[in-house]
Amino acid sequence: MVGVAVRLITCGHAALVPRPGKDDLRRLVGDQIGDVKVLNWAAGDLEATNLVIYKIEAPKYNREQLLTLAKNLGVTGEPERMPSSFSSAPGYWIKEANPTNRPWFKAVSFSEKSGSYVFAGDEDDHRWDLKNHRPLVRGVPTADEALAKTLQLLPMFNLTTNDLEHTAKGKLRWRYTTDGTTYTDKTDGKKKRFIRRSNVMLWQRMPGGGSTFSIGGGGMLEASYISDGKLAQVECVFRKLRPVGTAKLMNRNQIIQALKRGDARSFQMPSCQNLTITNCSLVYPQLSGDHKQSFVWPFYAASGFEIGDGETNYVAFYLLPPSD
Repeated sequence: MVGVAVRLITCGHAALVPRPGKDDLRRLVGDQIGDVKVLNWAAGDLEATNLVIYKIEAPKYNREQLLTLAKNLGVTGEPERMPSSFSSAPGYWIKEANPTNRPWFKAVSFSEKSGSYVFAGDEDDHRWDLKNHRPLVRGVPTADEALAKTLQLLPMFNLTTNDLEHTAKGKLRWRYTTDGTTYTDKTDGKKKRFIRRSNVMLWQRMPGGGSTFSIGGGGMLEASYISDGKLAQVECVFRKLRPVGTAKLMNRNQIIQALKRGDARSFQMPSCQNLTITNCSLVYPQLSGDHKQSFVWPFYAASGFEIGDGETNYVAFYLLPPSD
């Protein structure tokens, strides 16, 4: 978060508790909504948990660590200051030029702004047989294969599965997506889709409970794979967190009243005419590796659907709990 604005609120003789400013709130959870005209609660009772406020420790560059990461990922060269034009600058990178005339190159980088590590491969995933008009992609990892490969990367970033978020049932929280291309097969004239790239996402575990809410990759490790299971890209934005305060728990009635008053915020533009909340949980928003962020605050995330103008739309709101 660039230019983080932090208000410090004193509660009697209690320690100073950091609170997000207006710019922080807009970047983290969107704009303030209007009053909700009709609100139905179908989310059940809230799970009691700690509402911890974390300070993010300033990222520190470690030359040997960057060199080791580069070696493990097959990138050769010496660390240099990354160009100031990079959105994640200042920081360092190791760039290995491609010996051919192809425009791609391998590189690893570390951002002093966010502490993010990024690896970019030197191979394109658009493999295509121009003569026969068909894909040449082979061996893109399946979901389970891509997950296994990504878990093997954890030691490179000094992480273990204990640093990853798990569900309430103890299962790893992860997501698998694919990038594909649709084409018309000349042999049968049918439209088909081939998978060029598979992607796995893992989230940073919050020590006091709650879930990481990733905005553009913050608090997340994402790895992508192409033909023959080759690693094409990986980005790790796991910030070092230190507890510095707490916020007050809110019960269901308090959240309902806050929503009715229009205290919540959203990245959408809901009509707020007829809203039904089906889920409410505790989340910790983190911005992408291109942003400097000084604190991670807890928010209640309420999601559901609204009915307006004959349409039903999914909506998500975020509510900042009061200071402790």
